[in-house]
Amino acid sequence: MFLEILRGLQADLASVKTDLASVKTDVAALQRQGASHTRTLDVLRQDVRMIRAAVNDIARTDVTSGEVEALHHDLN
Repeated sequence: MFLEILRGLQADLASVKTDLASVKTDVAALQRQGASHTRTLDVLRQDVRMIRAAVNDIARTDVTSGEVEALHHDLN
């Protein structure tokens, strides 16, 4: 009786180990994606700071319609 219980526990443990290996693989993939997303967010933050600086510079000077059009083209 005890051996049957032990064998059942061993089978359950083997199943848990397999599931855990799958979870570890999934977590590793998510970590790689997270690193990529972090880099993308850093680039976007830098771009936003540059755009804000450019807009602030425009607010301080008189710009021509051609300069505004060029800026609009660059932003798109």
